[in-house]
Amino acid sequence: ADTITIQNPVESERYDIEAQHNFALAKTVRIVWGGSLRQDSLYAPHYLGTDKTDYFNLQRLFGHAEWQAHERVVVNAGAMLEHNDFTGTDISSRGSINFKFTPQHTVRFGISTALRTPNYVEEKFNRSFIVPRTAGNLPILFQYSADKGGVQPEEIISREIGYLGNFGQISLDARLYHDTLLNHIRTTARTDFVAPAGFFTPTLTPPLGISNGVNAGSATVDGFEAQVKWRLSNDTHILFNYADENIRQKLQKGFIKNDLVDANAGTSSAPGNTVSALITHHFNDNWDGSLAYYQTSKTEAIGDGEPVALIRRADARLARKFNFGSKNGEVSFVVENLFDNDYQEFARYNVAKRRARINLSLDF
Repeated sequence: ADTITIQNPVESERYDIEAQHNFALAKTVRIVWGGSLRQDSLYAPHYLGTDKTDYFNLQRLFGHAEWQAHERVVVNAGAMLEHNDFTGTDISSRGSINFKFTPQHTVRFGISTALRTPNYVEEKFNRSFIVPRTAGNLPILFQYSADKGGVQPEEIISREIGYLGNFGQISLDARLYHDTLLNHIRTTARTDFVAPAGFFTPTLTPPLGISNGVNAGSATVDGFEAQVKWRLSNDTHILFNYADENIRQKLQKGFIKNDLVDANAGTSSAPGNTVSALITHHFNDNWDGSLAYYQTSKTEAIGDGEPVALIRRADARLARKFNFGSKNGEVSFVVENLFDNDYQEFARYNVAKRRARINLSLDF
C-alpha cells in the first residue's frame, strides 16, 4: 500500500502591549482608561491552505468611571472600543448601580455587553489533502474545512440583580442573571463546496463533512448563584456555594440539517446546578486543615466533549508551616477524590480516580 505523508508545520507568535492610567477626577469620581495593541501571526499551510503567514491585528481603547453619587449610592459605567482584522470595529459597554441601604445590606443592578471574535478555526481554515490515483482518474481532494469567512462576533448581553448581606457571623452574596447570546458561532457541514478543476471531491469527507464556521442563532441563559460564608469561630470557617442555570437556544432556520453537532448541543453544555462546600480549621499557629465537597449535575460540553453523569467529589488537605533558617515554608498533604468515586470530567474517556500528593513551598 502507498503511504501519503502530510506536512503539518504550525508556527504562531503574539506581540501585545497594554497601557492603563488610573486617576481621581474629584473626591467622588475615579477614572481608569487605557488601550492595547496586539498582533498574532500564524503559519500553518495545512490548516490555512496557503504557504503565506497570516496576520491578525487587534486594537483596543477602554474607559471606566466610578461615581459615588451619595454615601449609599455608587454608579459605575464604562465601554471598550475594539478593531480587529476579522470583524472590523465593535464596541462593548457596562453599567451598574449599587444601593447600600445599611452598612450590612447592599443591592446592585447591572447590565453589560461583551463580544467574542471568531477564531481561525471558524473564520479562515481551509484544510485538505490530495490522494493521487492511477492515470485517467482525477486525484481525490479530501476537503475537511473550507470556511467562507464573514463570521460576525458573538455578543452577550448580561443583566443581573445582586445582593450582599451580613448577618453577624454569616455573610451572603447572591445574584439573579439573565444573559442573551446573539450571533452564536457554530461549525456546520458545507454542502455547496465545489472542487477545483482537475480534482474529485467526495460528497462528504469522513467522518464529519466539510466544516464551515457560521453564525447559527441565539441563546438565553437564566441563572441564580449564591455564596454563604459562616464563621463558626476564629479558627473554623464554612463556605457554601450553589448555582442553578438554564440554557435555551434558537437556531437559525435550516441550520439543523447537515449540522456537524447535535442540534440540542448547547442547552446541556453547562451543568444545570452545582454545589460546593468547604470547611477549614486552624489548629494552631503551625497546623491547619480543610475538607471540600463538590457536586456537578450531568452535562455535555460543546466540541469533542461527551455526556458525563452527575459528579461527586471530596478533597482533604492537611498543612504545616515551618521555618527554614530565615525563610518561611509549608508542607501539605492533599488527597483528591477522597472516597475514590470514579467520575468523568468533560468526556467519558477522562476518568478521575483518587489522587494524593505532597506539596512543599518556601518563601524567598
